[in-house]
Amino acid sequence: MGAIKGWKSVIVGALMVIGVPLLTYFASIDWEAHGVSPAVAFAISGVITLALRAVTTSAIGRKK
Repeated sequence: MGAIKGWKSVIVGALMVIGVPLLTYFASIDWEAHGVSPAVAFAISGVITLALRAVTTSAIGRKK
């Protein structure tokens, strides 16, 4: 991906386009009906963040 100049801008732009409909969809789901409380959802997001950080090797905000 390093050969494509400006790839970070493309990814951020794509996430902005996809993000709004995705967040709207997720907000419309009745999570309580699926057995997920807000506290559990918060914990899951934390675990995902820690897992993503564990698989990366570079410092935050730095190139490899």
